[in-house]
Amino acid sequence: MISGPNCASSSNVASYPNINYGCAYGACSPGSVLPKQVSALNGVTSSWNFSPGGTSADSWDIAYDLWFCPTGTCNSGFNGGVELMIWADYLNLTGYQTPEGTISVGGIKWDLWKAPGGGGAWTYLSYLSETPSATPLTNLNLLTFIQDAVTKGFLPSTYYLFQIPAGIEIRQGGIPFTSNSFSVTVQ
Repeated sequence: MISGPNCASSSNVASYPNINYGCAYGACSPGSVLPKQVSALNGVTSSWNFSPGGTSADSWDIAYDLWFCPTGTCNSGFNGGVELMIWADYLNLTGYQTPEGTISVGGIKWDLWKAPGGGGAWTYLSYLSETPSATPLTNLNLLTFIQDAVTKGFLPSTYYLFQIPAGIEIRQGGIPFTSNSFSVTVQ
């Protein structure tokens, strides 16, 4: 039997295997147009088909993890930036810290939660689907989440979008996990 790493608490992430589009720590994925200033974004869409595994006792979230930086040169981290997660599917988890409202994107209602990230080094935002499901996401408008964070004052439009990873935050179990297909378009 294959098993994932386990944490002592479901609030800790043991691992985040992911597919990444964009730039992080000085390396960029081929063909990436990132980093790009938030105010210059005209469209950000993604399609993603994934298959979670594990048992009903496991704890994980399958999510996009967009990272924003105050400048266009964040090659060694995102201090002072914003982490914006979009939890499409999750098991045995809830939102973290402060609820900040609900939006509708792609026919799905998403609850926004806010907390300090990295011990307060950046702002952490998470949009949790009110109906977590392994249903494939087709042309999900990620820009709507970004614009909502800007409108609510959590993400300055002068910041730069650096990367769009998509994967599973494993806390306990959740294996096997498969990303069957993934695409992202940034304009």
